[in-house]
Amino acid sequence: MRINMYGVSALLGGILSAVFLKKAERNVYKFALQHPSLSPAEASSLQINIGLSYAKQRKYKQATEYFDRVFHEQIQQGFVYDSSFTKVIQAYLKSNQKERANQVLSIMLCNKGKDKRYKKLEKKFSFLLN
Repeated sequence: MRINMYGVSALLGGILSAVFLKKAERNVYKFALQHPSLSPAEASSLQINIGLSYAKQRKYKQATEYFDRVFHEQIQQGFVYDSSFTKVIQAYLKSNQKERANQVLSIMLCNKGKDKRYKKLEKKFSFLLN
């Protein structure tokens, strides 16, 4: 029987998040990241969730370290749009990484042809693209 570590970690993370245990939630996600059967998409999702957890606590430098693991400059894989991408870009800006915010935004916008919702990001952060 194969255990779906992503599903287990998402469930545990959701339960822990519901009772405001952000550090414990991050630890569950970090533990799940070590599981070798995770797909790249699952690992990316966990890393974004860890980063968002740090961003909620205004620990923007730690947040961007996890986001950087997902949004490498050379990776332009098809990310499914998520409204939390606004928080990702804001975390870079709040940690005084305007150039990196621009790079990550550009990576995200490569997908706007597939998903029109990316235009929301383009409009909101148009000042980065100039």
